[in-house]
Amino acid sequence: MQQTGNPQLENGFVRIANELLDALISHRIAGEQMQVFLYIMRQTYGYQRKSASISLKNFSAATGLKKPNVCRALKKLTTKKIITVIKSDNVIKSDNEIPLSYRINKKYSEWLGVIKSDNESLSKMIMLPLKENNKENKEKAAKKRTSKKTSLPADFKLTPNLIDYAIKNRINPNKINGFFDFFCDKARAKEYKYADWSAAFRNFVLKTPEYNPEFCVKETQKTLTQEERWLETLKK
Repeated sequence: MQQTGNPQLENGFVRIANELLDALISHRIAGEQMQVFLYIMRQTYGYQRKSASISLKNFSAATGLKKPNVCRALKKLTTKKIITVIKSDNVIKSDNEIPLSYRINKKYSEWLGVIKSDNESLSKMIMLPLKENNKENKEKAAKKRTSKKTSLPADFKLTPNLIDYAIKNRINPNKINGFFDFFCDKARAKEYKYADWSAAFRNFVLKTPEYNPEFCVKETQKTLTQEERWLETLKK
């Protein structure tokens, strides 16, 4: 619809039950989730229908959110039972888009994990995690300051856990020993110092596909589109 800057009912309006509107007023839904929710409302109640087929492309264009953010908001709204996703076995793909149908769950008593409007315990609910996180961060910072960085220890070995981690992150099992020697040689040549050498090795593993692909197995898995990844999350 063309934006005129002068909204009039004659140009269209969304018909919504007062009880549902009151429920939205008395509950708090996070910003991106609310944007996605309102767009679903616009596409359903705005056209006097219970559900609407909406692609991620349309969600993104309407809300200004990136597709991963839209997927995350849809996932949370679905998990909280605020919306319902209607899947079809006969989905027609167009330009890598997989439009699904969405419906608002009018039974707001079923909504999960939604904070109601301010009450006496709300401040405690918010401040307690903040205090706990602040304490935890201080403890981590103190531990980090006391952790002494050292050169590669002479007894640093390739443990079964490190082998499993490397293989799960595309290091070729047939080259794992050579890869470990490569890591150690580079650490000694560059005179690297770390407080946690196991963590340093794991971080090195993650960077290997980009900087040293010769140690990796070839990736043959099909790259999924944003919509296909969103569908996969619904199966979990």
